Amino acid sequence: MLVRLASIISVVSLMACVAPAEQARQQTAVASAHEARSIQFAAQNKCMIQGYQEGTDAFAQCVRTTMEQQSRPHRCTYCRSLD
Repeated sequence: MLVRLASIISVVSLMACVAPAEQARQQTAVASAHEARSIQFAAQNKCMIQGYQEGTDAFAQCVRTTMEQQSRPHRCTYCRSLD
């Protein structure tokens, strides 16, 4: 009985050490997924404002293009003229 209790206690204490690292990994994954959804939502809105109909091939192409443009590093026109 005591051996079983000791093994349970050691497992619980080990889980307490691992849990914070796992929580941090999960929070990072959730934040990354939320950011990706936000970018896609913004791209969809931009394409709808431009007049594309949701559900069409042209709309899907517009969303893909907009998301690609947003993922590229951007430098202002003035900064590029100084190069």
